[in-house]
Amino acid sequence: MLQARLENMSEENKQTNKNHSIIARQSSFSGPIPPPQFLEQYDRVVPGAAKIIIDMAHSQTEHRQELEKKVIGSDILNSRLGLIFGFLIGMTGIISGVIIISKGQVFAGSFISGVTLVSLVGTFVYGSQGRRKEREKKAEDN
Repeated sequence: MLQARLENMSEENKQTNKNHSIIARQSSFSGPIPPPQFLEQYDRVVPGAAKIIIDMAHSQTEHRQELEKKVIGSDILNSRLGLIFGFLIGMTGIISGVIIISKGQVFAGSFISGVTLVSLVGTFVYGSQGRRKEREKKAEDN
């Protein structure tokens, strides 16, 4: 459209407008694949460039999805290990406290069991709050 208007102007008008006008054109896109008209232009300059660009975007997408799967799997494993080790440590502390109480050291056994229980409850409450805040933040971002 702009090109057609410029071509229809007389040479005298072009010179006059040249001194008084600046014409700017900007194109942009977001994402791994440019718009079809850009792909067509790339293909005219380098035959097969459009296919190369699309193939690169496809392989990058597959790579990113594979990494995301690995990260999610790792997070699940870490979460399970945390639960298992937390349970084992908690049970060890409570059982140790009970054994110490049965040996006659009521204060020491109660202290060990109490500290273990408070630590477990604190970790659970803190973790629950952290997950809730993370969900709220994600909801705000979306």
